[in-house]
Amino acid sequence: MLKKVRGELKLPKSARGDIKALMSIEERWFRRVTGDFLVMRRMILAHRSLMKTHQQLMNKYRALSEAEREVLKPAISSIEKQMLEMAGMIAEEAGKRYPAYNVILEGLGINDGLAGREALAELLTYADFVDSSLRGLKRLLGLYKPTSSSRKEYWRLYDGRLHRAVTRLSVAYYKNRPSGRHCWELVKKIRKLVVTFSGTRIGPRQRGEKPQNYTHRGLIPFKRRMVSPAGYIFIIPVSGVPRPAVEGI
Repeated sequence: MLKKVRGELKLPKSARGDIKALMSIEERWFRRVTGDFLVMRRMILAHRSLMKTHQQLMNKYRALSEAEREVLKPAISSIEKQMLEMAGMIAEEAGKRYPAYNVILEGLGINDGLAGREALAELLTYADFVDSSLRGLKRLLGLYKPTSSSRKEYWRLYDGRLHRAVTRLSVAYYKNRPSGRHCWELVKKIRKLVVTFSGTRIGPRQRGEKPQNYTHRGLIPFKRRMVSPAGYIFIIPVSGVPRPAVEGI
């Protein structure tokens, strides 16, 4: 959104230009977020950064000879240790801030694996399992067959980081490499546990309400407020991809 507004106002790509662009954006695009979300988001971003570094090192590791690989092994081991430590911190913090977290862990039976517990915390932070429709969750998590199109708007139809979080959680739950159907069945089970814990026991459609939907990048956005179990509210930028309000600024 910031890039679009900056282009419409013909502002330079600088700190001053960004400030002027932000000041010109309507207030309705900004929403409050809770302290719980900000804390969890900061920790999750640190974990994602470690995962990206680990993946880069592994790609280099595979391209090297056996003798050259010995140089990278200590660095890879160090990153893996930091990832485990950060995953443990995220899981512990999620248990304190999200009441449904421990209930879901018990229902899924994945109390032992740190990777699965971290992935669940990431999903509860960014996805709304209570008021979002099943179709909206499927779009957000990328658990559908993408549309084949040459249009640039379809270059990404889902949040790849949340898609990978679902995959990690499914590996911890099924104890093997899951298929897309397995991931989707697990998401539906999590949604059922969250809805039951919240006390509603029924979804918004059964309550006579219209469920929330997540939109694709480039498509006409739904101007709706999306509140997560953590209590924060998403903004819907012009690009059509739902993002937390803090990422919009």
